[in-house]
Amino acid sequence: MSTSYYVSYRGSDGKPIEKRFDSENIDDTFRKGMEIKEKLDLNKKGKNMRTTLSKPIKEVLTNVNEKKNSSGSLSKKTMQEHQAVISSYNGVAIVSLIDIVAFDDINILYGYETGARIVSEMQTMIEDTLETMDANGVFLKHSVKVFSYEMYDVHADKLCLFIKHDLNHRLLDLIIKQLSKNISKHKFLVSDESHIHINTTFGATKSEGSMSLLYAEKALQEAKKSHNSYVFYDGHSIGTNKHILNNVYGTLLDNIKQETVTPYFQGIFDVDNYTVPYKFESLMRLVDSEGRVLSPEVFMEKSKEYRLYTQLMSQMIEKVFDVMKKHDV
Repeated sequence: MSTSYYVSYRGSDGKPIEKRFDSENIDDTFRKGMEIKEKLDLNKKGKNMRTTLSKPIKEVLTNVNEKKNSSGSLSKKTMQEHQAVISSYNGVAIVSLIDIVAFDDINILYGYETGARIVSEMQTMIEDTLETMDANGVFLKHSVKVFSYEMYDVHADKLCLFIKHDLNHRLLDLIIKQLSKNISKHKFLVSDESHIHINTTFGATKSEGSMSLLYAEKALQEAKKSHNSYVFYDGHSIGTNKHILNNVYGTLLDNIKQETVTPYFQGIFDVDNYTVPYKFESLMRLVDSEGRVLSPEVFMEKSKEYRLYTQLMSQMIEKVFDVMKKHDV
């Protein structure tokens, strides 16, 4: 049975448009909306090419192209084609979309060719940052022996970073924080005498199957909507823990009564020093009836809705202090 959903977006002339879709679920509607956006982006590319206000700097373009050739060029496939490649990967991976804030303004003010060069330069920066982190042993400290990834150009202003590892949240946060820092402080030349700085928004997911790119897009849109630089959507945990969604209340009560609330500890590292954590954070985990560990994405909001969050947190705090006492922290 199909349901009617409404999607709002801006047309090529900038005017708001509301369109109705009859879909089986909201994810199908979201996918159709992304297809419309992709067509609009291609249309904008054509218009910006005809309204270029400034010429790209030849020396900078030469340097960027030389470096680009050594690191591999960006793919020009559609989102559906990229998703097919990602879906063919056997295992849980990280899919992150990286969007340049107000990129349309950059294209209008400095021209499409300058905008395309900035995206290419940003790709090179991302590759260099990941290479440096790998050389410094950052990934090895988190048990990632060989760091493997691919990068795609999914829209005019958007890159997709496909990391072929099931990274923990601390390492993923560290990667995104370092990428965001390096990009924001970089001087992107727009002429022989001037440069600009850009900001980015990240939307990431840990997922497998055919929905990972869609989940990353959801995270990116949520980040933009909430004015955050980064939002993570754990599609893998939600997908693998669907067995408790119909019995969340019972699972929460069982953990409280059986005192199975479990603290997980993660080290927090300075972005300039990855060797030793300067402090630790404790993260709450629950256990279901079959002994599987559940992440907060599954139960946290429901625990607040059922007014059980305080009891969970009280047990959590007691167990953290027990660990600190045991290790004389």
